[in-house]
Amino acid sequence: MRFQILFSALLISTFANAASTAHVVQMKSLSYEPRTLEVKVGDSVRWKNTAYTNHSATADENKSFDTGLIKKDQESKPVVFAKPGKYPYHCSIHGTAMAGTIEVKP
Repeated sequence: MRFQILFSALLISTFANAASTAHVVQMKSLSYEPRTLEVKVGDSVRWKNTAYTNHSATADENKSFDTGLIKKDQESKPVVFAKPGKYPYHCSIHGTAMAGTIEVKP
């Protein structure tokens, strides 16, 4: 019985992960592209720095995510969004002059 429960949990987890999508947001000079990204619960987002200066993606509220500084031609680890909602974020170096939003749909 214990094996069946473990196997069922693993199977559900595998199918849930198979349905998720990996997204990439480009970090430009002073902007994110796209500025607003719509994803589904369980999807992941990575930020790729294509600018000449360091950038970050830091959640505005509660620092629910923070990529840390990302150097030119580097990318962040994926951030998985588990709850629906709007997640505004900014660059910790450039403040609100460089801002974006992740919109997570059910």
